[in-house]
Amino acid sequence: MMIGGVSQKMLTQTLRLLEEDGLVARTIIAGPRRRVDYELTPLGVSFGELHAVIYRWAVRHEPELARARAAYAAGARKEAK
Repeated sequence: MMIGGVSQKMLTQTLRLLEEDGLVARTIIAGPRRRVDYELTPLGVSFGELHAVIYRWAVRHEPELARARAAYAAGARKEAK
């Protein structure tokens, strides 16, 4: 799978850190074209459940977040003058 804007090096580093933390498991598939597969561990799945809760919170509060960002940006512009 290709992910735009992410270098192979950064993707590999991130996956290795997730593996180190026990969130993903890596399987090397030997053969003429060696392949590496990653899958979520039970710990990774439980984190995904937490992420879903945070995502729903962010969607629910998006208008408030947008207003806060706009107010912050307006204040930052005033300070820059």
